[in-house]
Amino acid sequence: MNAIRSLVRWGTLYILVGILIAAIYWEQSISISQGDHDLIAIGIMIGFILVMNLWITHHPTNFLAGGFSESDKDDKESKHYLK
Repeated sequence: MNAIRSLVRWGTLYILVGILIAAIYWEQSISISQGDHDLIAIGIMIGFILVMNLWITHHPTNFLAGGFSESDKDDKESKHYLK
């Protein structure tokens, strides 16, 4: 069950990366000048960065490490020294 939940939670990220790869492949396959290729590739990368930023904003639990704040860490360290 956890594997399915993890796949659903991270699935949208995998889809976004797949779209990026497809967009870069599409951009390389069209016949335009090199300058236009560069502009389109830069646009694709900027768009991907913006979408990834939105994805991270909407899925913060995927990027939080633990549940400890600095005050909890200090309390645990002081209790360790009291033993």
